[in-house]
Amino acid sequence: MTQDDEDDLWANLTKTVTPLKGKKPVPARKSSSVKPVARSAVQRASKTKASPPAVKNTSLPILRHGETPGVDKATATKFLRGQLSLAAKLDLHGHTQN
Repeated sequence: MTQDDEDDLWANLTKTVTPLKGKKPVPARKSSSVKPVARSAVQRASKTKASPPAVKNTSLPILRHGETPGVDKATATKFLRGQLSLAAKLDLHGHTQN
């Protein structure tokens, strides 16, 4: 897309919107004052998408009622009896973390 194409697109877009109250409209860009800059090979290479990192397929234990895989017996007993106290608190609405 050339600079002239972008300027035409911008001009068409600005015709379809109304500015907010108290705001001045943005003036149209002038293509004569802005000249396109040639992109370097590094910039072109950085635009290419890299493949996502491979995800390790780790199997999780099957969860069953009354079983607590990965937790020691004393902690599991406290948890099942409701005797386990909170270790941390996260409040997403207030954006705080204790």
